[in-house]
Amino acid sequence: MKKLLWCVFAGMFLLSCGGGGGSDSGGGGSASTTPIPVVKADPITVIPSAVTANTDGQFTIRMSVNGVQGVNTVRSLINFDPSLITYIGATQGTFFPSSCTVSLVSSVSPNSGEEGKIIFGITTLGTCADVPSSGTAVRFTFKVIGSGQTTSISFSSSSYFKDWLENTVVLPPVQVAIK
Repeated sequence: MKKLLWCVFAGMFLLSCGGGGGSDSGGGGSASTTPIPVVKADPITVIPSAVTANTDGQFTIRMSVNGVQGVNTVRSLINFDPSLITYIGATQGTFFPSSCTVSLVSSVSPNSGEEGKIIFGITTLGTCADVPSSGTAVRFTFKVIGSGQTTSISFSSSSYFKDWLENTVVLPPVQVAIK
């Protein structure tokens, strides 16, 4: 069942990433696609940028929206070293008001060779009024299982949707020092 849920969510995630397209010219011209704009990491941030944690301890990182009105979705692929830290889970932050219907999905890949990969998304379902322009969208909690090493949590394919249009962001990794 976990593999099925992972595949369904991954398919939904990748479906909106776009793909090749035909020619808009109607003739035999070359294929063209509209690139997704890449913006600074400022609209979406991950806090803190560095963590120091003890073996068997837990730590939380926050993904926040900063000064962007009209955001209805935030998503990312998250990568970590499963021999040093484990994923506990994600909780919704305060960015989306309680009056909104929100779906938060985070799932660790059940596939062999893909340990340490989380697919994550939080989105409003339908129209949602009174969404602020800044706030914590989600909190991720991890547990330290290694000791005496440094690792990182990285983010790829990160984006947010503003007024239902995708905006790609580049998020720096979170450095984790393990005591």
